[in-house]
Amino acid sequence: MAMSKAFTTPKGSLISRTDVNRKGRPRNVFLPRVTRPSWATQFEDLTRRGLEQYLAGERKADSFLNQEDVSFLVSIGTSTQEIYDFLEDWYVYGEPSFETALRITEVRAEYFLYEQQGCRSTRVITPEELPVPTAEIGGFPWLPRIMAKAHAKLRGEMSPEIMYSCKEDRAFLRKVGTEPAQFLRVVWSADDDLDSIVEYVKISAQFQAGSDHHINC
Repeated sequence: MAMSKAFTTPKGSLISRTDVNRKGRPRNVFLPRVTRPSWATQFEDLTRRGLEQYLAGERKADSFLNQEDVSFLVSIGTSTQEIYDFLEDWYVYGEPSFETALRITEVRAEYFLYEQQGCRSTRVITPEELPVPTAEIGGFPWLPRIMAKAHAKLRGEMSPEIMYSCKEDRAFLRKVGTEPAQFLRVVWSADDDLDSIVEYVKISAQFQAGSDHHINC
């Protein structure tokens, strides 16, 4: 497993916003962290053990980690199901990398501790509540669905059947030139400002399209 892939600042950070959201809070959550969170080593150890269990044939999300690991995940607002999904997709598709999983979990942990004050939401979003895969906004199919998943991920409201940064999510984000953790920060920063999310995706996609063309000077 690619456990030490270097984290690079997403292209989207080039257009970060410095105003405040509707709650009057600075939109600094838009910017990705440069350093790892203090619990990164514990998270990496946990992930390695989970991977060993998965490779040994364990296929139950609620039993492939020990109680100490479960308690740690609860303390940062995540779950064994989410870790299991990361590992399963890595096994099948070769991604996400450990660093990507860490950065996604980091955003959720920050939201959990800052916005929710360490109190988990009791709401559970089911797959049936998500926009259909073909729904689009701003000319981008899949965007309504991944936005809904991002909100559910931030709030800790995903049912076990939903994975944020699944194969289709990753394909969409790659196409528009951003990364899973960065997109979470965009959605968090935007709050309920749908237009700003669409604007971000449009600019990021344009930037991505431009970077795909080589210019001879």
